Amino acid sequence: MTHAATRSRRDVLHRIALAGLLGAALMPGPVAAQIPNVRRRATDAATRAAGVDTQPKSQCRAGQAPVFDSIMVELNPARLERVMKALRARRDVLNGRHGAPSWNAMVTRRDAAANAAADLVTRKGQEMDAWREHQGRIAQCRDEAFNEKRQANRQASMQRVMNDPDFMRQTAELTQRVMEAQQKGDTAEMMRLNQQAAALIEGPTRADTLAVDGHCGRLPAIPASVVQLDSLRALEDTLNAQMQRRTQEADTAGVGASGMTSRQLAMAQERAEMFLAAQAAETAVCGYTDAELAALKAEQAELDELL
Repeated sequence: MTHAATRSRRDVLHRIALAGLLGAALMPGPVAAQIPNVRRRATDAATRAAGVDTQPKSQCRAGQAPVFDSIMVELNPARLERVMKALRARRDVLNGRHGAPSWNAMVTRRDAAANAAADLVTRKGQEMDAWREHQGRIAQCRDEAFNEKRQANRQASMQRVMNDPDFMRQTAELTQRVMEAQQKGDTAEMMRLNQQAAALIEGPTRADTLAVDGHCGRLPAIPASVVQLDSLRALEDTLNAQMQRRTQEADTAGVGASGMTSRQLAMAQERAEMFLAAQAAETAVCGYTDAELAALKAEQAELDELL
């Protein structure tokens, strides 16, 4: 094999190695999980009453007797006590244990943060909008300029690997280390090496940064109003997440205390709420057995407190 042929094969191999490094370095990173918001939990007697028959008390229609199954079970005294035990357990969790803030305290803090954020937007909205517009223009210019620099640096690296033995050695060694980390499944090491490869192959260099600064300008300082707004909204999101976890813990505690399934308990609670709504509205209480009505009326005072 001639010297020229050997050099040609070596050049091809190094081009392949560099291409592999480029592929690894430019892989997109993981997307951050979003944190979901929580609806405000509220129960309104008027809303519950919308599902209650509003016939006069003496006019419950025929055929309105309840039909029980595996989900809707009769609220006899023993079973109603289990429902109330669940509601007490749920209330205890929502009220906070071991020094934890109560649900109502978290709602108060969350609403205060939301109101403060709204007030800040009212007072400083124009200032924040002007900063965002200015920052957006400069950021777009810088992104485009840096992309051009990186593309030019990648092209230069493809040529440099053919003529610079030291650069050729660096790319070959880095390629080997990336392959070894991949075989070991070492994600952290792969991410570190990918960043190192990107810096080696495409930069940007300090000269690139200075050139972009001169062309686009530097990003403007973040005004205090934006920092404060971000802090308030982060607090609101944090409290919403805490409230969501507290609700889940309370629901789990309630189901555990009841000895019922979650669907049975939810149906039983809904029927108790509808009974209370009908009583408050002084409308007909239909769809209950006599035993259920007697049990619900006997526990009406505590049910009013728990629901």
